[in-house]
Amino acid sequence: MSAKPARSDTEIAKALRLRATPIPVAKISRRALMAASAIVLVGIFGAVGWSMRESGRRAPKPAEVPVAATPSERVMALPKGYAGLAAVPVLGPPLPGDLGRPILAAQRAQGADGAGGDVDGAPASAPVAARPPVEPDLDTRAALRRAAAPGDLFVAGAPGR
Repeated sequence: MSAKPARSDTEIAKALRLRATPIPVAKISRRALMAASAIVLVGIFGAVGWSMRESGRRAPKPAEVPVAATPSERVMALPKGYAGLAAVPVLGPPLPGDLGRPILAAQRAQGADGAGGDVDGAPASAPVAARPPVEPDLDTRAALRRAAAPGDLFVAGAPGR
């Protein structure tokens, strides 16, 4: 038999490793990191500046501008509109919940449309009522009330004065 010398517990504990040795961390100094980022930023700003300069650009020659191609015969054979087609369905009355007329009426009431007619194309019968004049004192008081409303948040007194 081979006689091996008995090892103590501390020697066994030193030799026993539960995980591999850690990978050494590469340390980068702040100065080197700042210098590298400055070089990258100068390169990016240089590329953007080079691409935005106007001195090297020239207008295209008239011969280089592409000419619009004429449409094919199949496209030219298609009808120009829906006026003379028999297959176009005629729409019926609006369904319940259709908001087209109320939206158009509201737009025309605000003057956004500018057409000045009804949905069916008839002229509008009722004139739009003008907004009543606003009192400046009333607006000032309302603005002061709105500005003072969040002020009760930090007051230790009674809430909702």
